[in-house]
Amino acid sequence: MRYSSLGIISFDCLVYIGKDTLGNEQWSIKFYDEKLDRERTIPISLELVEIVKQQQEFIREYCGDDNEYLFTARAVGSNGAVFIPMKNQVMGIGNFINYLNNLARKCKIQDENGKLWHFESHQFRHTVGTQMINQGVPQHIIMKILGHCSPEMTMRYAHIHDETLRKELAKFHESKTIDITGQIVALELEGNPEDLEWFTKEIAAIALPNGYCGRPKVLGDCDIAGDVGCYICPHFRTNKSFLDIHKDQLERTRKILTKAYKYDWQLPIKKNEPIRQNLKLIITTLEADKS
Repeated sequence: MRYSSLGIISFDCLVYIGKDTLGNEQWSIKFYDEKLDRERTIPISLELVEIVKQQQEFIREYCGDDNEYLFTARAVGSNGAVFIPMKNQVMGIGNFINYLNNLARKCKIQDENGKLWHFESHQFRHTVGTQMINQGVPQHIIMKILGHCSPEMTMRYAHIHDETLRKELAKFHESKTIDITGQIVALELEGNPEDLEWFTKEIAAIALPNGYCGRPKVLGDCDIAGDVGCYICPHFRTNKSFLDIHKDQLERTRKILTKAYKYDWQLPIKKNEPIRQNLKLIITTLEADKS
C-alpha cells in the first residue's frame, strides 16, 4: 500500500469475510488507491487485524467513533512522549517518515554495517514485492496486491541479491541436505553449486522459509502453492538449520488434523496427512545429523 492510500485510509477499513473450513477468521482491508482511482480490498493476516483494532481503539479514545481516518495528524499539546491525534486531520508523509526514523533511533534499528537505518515509506513496498517474487508468489497475485498497472512494474522486484543467495547457499552446505522423505540428496545437475552464475541459471533459486527449491529451471515454473506445499514436492531441499521451523509446522499440522479427524473433514485430512508423514521423516533425519 502506498502512503497516498495509507495516509487517508478510513477508520472502518477492516472487512470481515467469514471463516474458512478450519474455523479460522478471514479478513481483508479496504482502501482508496489514488493511483488507480478506485477502492480496493486485499486480504490481510490476523496479526495485522489485531494491530488495526488497537489503532482504532487509540483513535476512538481521543476522537470518538465518528473520526474519518485510521491515522491522524498530531494535535496541539502533543510532545515527544505523548501523541494526541487531531480529529479528521490527515498526517502528512513528512511527519510519517519522521516518526518512523524516530522509532529507528529509539530502537537502534541498524543496517548490516551497523549504521542507523533511515526509513522511506516506499521501502516497505519494495521489501514485500521482492519477498513475494523470491517466494514464488504468482506475478498476477503480486500485481493485484501492490496495485500495479502492468507486469513490467511488478518485474522490477524480480531479482535475488547475489550476497543473499550466497548466504543461502552457504547455509545449505553447513550440514547434510535432505528431501521430503528424509533421504540425503545431492544436486542433480552437473556443475558447481557454489558458483552463483551456475546456480541462478540452472536452479529455481527461490529461498523458502523452511529450505529452498531445487527444481531445475528446465522443468518450468512450480505449480505448488505456498511453502507448506513444498513438503510434498520432490524438489524441496532442507537441512538442520531449519529444524525448529519443521517442528513448529508439524505441531500446527497435528492440530489441524486433530480437528479434521474429529469432524470427519476429509479434504483437510487428505491434504495434511502426507505433510505430517513427510515432516516426521524430515525431523527424524535432521535430529540424527551430527555434522
